[in-house]
Amino acid sequence: MEELEKKNQRLQDEMHLLRTRIKEFESTRILQKKEKNKHAQNERYYRSIINHIHEDILVIDKNYKITDVNKTFLLTCGRKREDVIGHYCYEISHGFDKPCEEHGEDCPLLKVFATGQIHTACHQHLHSGGWKTWVDLLLSPLTDDNGNITHVIKAIRDVSELVNAGKSLEEINKKYRRVLASSKN
Repeated sequence: MEELEKKNQRLQDEMHLLRTRIKEFESTRILQKKEKNKHAQNERYYRSIINHIHEDILVIDKNYKITDVNKTFLLTCGRKREDVIGHYCYEISHGFDKPCEEHGEDCPLLKVFATGQIHTACHQHLHSGGWKTWVDLLLSPLTDDNGNITHVIKAIRDVSELVNAGKSLEEINKKYRRVLASSKN
C-alpha cells in the first residue's frame, strides 16, 4: 500500500511538472506569435513608407543584384516586381549586359561600397518601353549591426525636363551669341 502511494505521488508530481511545462510551452508559443505579428506589422509599416516615397527606390547588393524596390520604381520603369528583383541594376537601369563601369559609365554604387559615403550622379536610364530618361541618383549605404555595408539604397528622381530645359537654354544662348556676333560685323 505504501508503494502504491509513492507511485501515485510520483505520478501526481510528474503530472504537475507536465502541466507546468505545457503552460510554459503555450506561454512561449503565444510570445513567439506576438513577436511574429509585431515583426509582420513592422514590415508592413516600413514597406508602406518605402512605397509612399515619391522617388524610385532600389536596394542593391554587392553583386549588383536588386534585392528590393518600391512601387514607384515599378510604375516608373513599367515592370513587375518579379521582373526586377534578383536582376542586375545595370541590366534594369541601362539595358547593359555587364556593369556600367565596363561600358565607360560612372558607377556611384562602387563608390558607396568602397567609401561608405553617400554619392550622387546624373545618368540616363532606359525605360522598359525603350526610351531614355535623365535621372538624378542618390546612393546611400545600408549597414548591418556590425557597421558593414551590405547593400546600397538607390533613390532615383527623373530630371529629364530640367536637363532638356538646360539644353534648350544652351541652344538659345548659342543662337543669341551668333546673332550678336553677326550684328557687330
